[in-house]
Amino acid sequence: MKPAWNGKWMGVLGGALFALHASQAQVPTNGLTFWVRADVGVQTSGGFVTNWVNQAPGGGNDASQAALANQPTVVNDVINGEPVVRFDANDLLRTLTPVQTSQTFSMFTVATLGQNNLGGGNGFVGPFHNGQEAFGNGYGFRRQGATTYGLAFPNVAFVNFGPTIGTGIHLEDAHRNSSGAITFYVNGGQSDGVQTPGAPIVPTHSSQVGGSDIGFFIGDVAEVLIYNDALSATDRHEVQEYIFAKYGLPEPSAVALLGLGGMLLLWRRRDR
Repeated sequence: MKPAWNGKWMGVLGGALFALHASQAQVPTNGLTFWVRADVGVQTSGGFVTNWVNQAPGGGNDASQAALANQPTVVNDVINGEPVVRFDANDLLRTLTPVQTSQTFSMFTVATLGQNNLGGGNGFVGPFHNGQEAFGNGYGFRRQGATTYGLAFPNVAFVNFGPTIGTGIHLEDAHRNSSGAITFYVNGGQSDGVQTPGAPIVPTHSSQVGGSDIGFFIGDVAEVLIYNDALSATDRHEVQEYIFAKYGLPEPSAVALLGLGGMLLLWRRRDR
């Protein structure tokens, strides 16, 4: 008698094991300097966001906006039952001081591809400032129009990591280690190659979510995490798995595992 461990059950069980593993993932907090999430700590007035509370250990240095014309809104049940903070062509939240002053980092954002209202190369989230001053500083995630994505190093370089990532909400994470190498991931898969554009200027101004003084992000942001050093591969996977489980994003390994289950089921059927 053959055991009832066929491809169909392998696929279902494989998915269940992945879901269990991902749901138990914890966010590493060592080095975490800034963490905002749309399901916790969003303070509003009249339906507009006035303050986005920093959930990193120790707290403080929240992202806020006093001007009504520049306040984003909260929209519920956008992705996997979770809310987002929605930015239009005028919205911007900023901290009082930089969330960190390190030239090494790991940054994660769960956001739509979006674009900015000027079609330029300004960043939309990060410890940077590239406004009307002669010299920008820091770094952040960047949008170039509606399709190009990457990082902004004001006064150093615009670092593109791909022509497009499609529509909808994605996890993007970027890491710069002590040797200057930057790796960029979209939904857990490495995008393009490793780049070394040079060291960013140390952040000295407010950190911003939603754009800069010369352009504004148009789209949704569900969560942002910024670390003051490049995470290890293990810690990076922990953050990614936490986000995959929370927002229902497909982890590449889970897709491969379920695909393997389908292949085993196909083989089983052909063997009858």
